[in-house]
Amino acid sequence: MESYIVRIKSFYQGKYIRCGTGIVIGSRDVLTATHVACGDQHLLIAGKLEMPMRATQQNNSAVILQSEELIPIEPAQIFSCDEILNSNVNWRILGYITAEQSPHMMAGHGFILRAYPKIKGNEVQ
Repeated sequence: MESYIVRIKSFYQGKYIRCGTGIVIGSRDVLTATHVACGDQHLLIAGKLEMPMRATQQNNSAVILQSEELIPIEPAQIFSCDEILNSNVNWRILGYITAEQSPHMMAGHGFILRAYPKIKGNEVQ
């Protein structure tokens, strides 16, 4: 697995509540999903490395976690304005799943367009 893919553990009031995958995107920054960083304390884990992190920016989908110290991992070079997904794209997703933080990989070809239902009042149309 790429070294910039790390484990994230979240805690609430000192108790472990959630774990998941993060991506090192800067010298102090990690990108993860909001549902992973749902606590009030976060820990980056990569091999024997454990670093406390704090949420600095967040929306409904993603969180940027930041360390006070430099993260000794080369950041991912994954962002580009040139990437366009189409039906010919082969893709692969790497990460850690379950409470045991087992390495996991998914791969596919193309992409799926999903039309989300319209909601009017309390009814799904």
